[in-house]
Amino acid sequence: VNVAARLEGLAKPGGICISSTVYEHLAGKVDIAFEDAGEHRVKNVPRPVRVWRWRVHGEANEKRSALAPPGKASMLIAGIALATLISGLAWWHFWDPGTRRQSQHDLAVKTETNRPVIAVLPFDNMSQDPGQDYFSDGITQDLITDLSRISGLFVIARNSTFAYKGATTKIKQIALELGASHVLTGSVRKAGERIRINAQLIDAATTHEIWADRYDRQLSDVFALQDEVTQRILSSLSVSLKLSERERLSTSAKVNPEAYDMLLRGIDRYRRLTREELTGSREYFEKAIALDQNFARAHADLALTYITAANLGLADQNEAAVRKALEIAKFALKLDETLPQTHFVLAAVYRAQRHYDKAVAAARDAVALDPNYADGYFQVALNLNYSGRPREGLTEI
Repeated sequence: VNVAARLEGLAKPGGICISSTVYEHLAGKVDIAFEDAGEHRVKNVPRPVRVWRWRVHGEANEKRSALAPPGKASMLIAGIALATLISGLAWWHFWDPGTRRQSQHDLAVKTETNRPVIAVLPFDNMSQDPGQDYFSDGITQDLITDLSRISGLFVIARNSTFAYKGATTKIKQIALELGASHVLTGSVRKAGERIRINAQLIDAATTHEIWADRYDRQLSDVFALQDEVTQRILSSLSVSLKLSERERLSTSAKVNPEAYDMLLRGIDRYRRLTREELTGSREYFEKAIALDQNFARAHADLALTYITAANLGLADQNEAAVRKALEIAKFALKLDETLPQTHFVLAAVYRAQRHYDKAVAAARDAVALDPNYADGYFQVALNLNYSGRPREGLTEI
């Protein structure tokens, strides 16, 4: 994104500049001629960027690339859009925290809420097996989700906090970059059907621990354990609960340990967004459902694999994948209508079917259930934009 912004300044009026990375993506795919404009040093990019220019109509011929003979400009736009989408998806999931610095304005916007702002950092995997990372990551994600559904808190999204996984950045610096008033850190050890969690809540301003505790439980009690950690945080920060929030925390469900493990393995594979990984994640979610037919989260995530495959063009038959996603998502909704992820999936399905009003409504249901659901607000914005209401969408995004 930074490189694209710099290249815009190098393009002549009516012309287009692309980097060598995008140029390579387009090779053999578009009927457009480019010229090599050489290497340029641009702001905030450490190494020179090789630039390729599309000639403005009527401009004198210069040295041309062997990419293709001249043709329709619309193909160039489509090709660049595709390359940008590919690069954008990679950036979304694998961005470098060193490049993310928020302005004082951004931080002020977050702290104006007068709510505690919590960042939950990835819990360390204390098992001997690095392959257990999926489990500690899953526990962290669940804690973020649980805290997000409390209206009295402002919770930083997973996409932001997981950028610090394995980093040696000090807590105070992380809190400053994320605009957090408090940071939750911890570790997870899983052995057989037992789980141990160590958790510490830290005041970002002083870096002092507000509380720290250790929890030893059966894996089947993992949801109750997460609720207990959540309640300790709320108590420490004097956050009051609405009646609906209090009721939810007091009715923690038992979970089939094997089904929960399959769910977390599936989520870990889903995030890689390739055809192979989506298929692998789907198999794990199906195993979780086979172990527990009433596991609403597994059904919701299974539906997500189908609509994601359709949206990314990775399904064998897109229309069939959309129909399958809708069928599974509606069943998940029957099992648990308070699950925000189900409404998120439904919004994506309705958008694929071009039912934009229904998509907006479903996305709004997701954020109503989870007031800190960053992906949910993205879904609202996206569907508002598709329905011809971009100004409203801008507010949501």
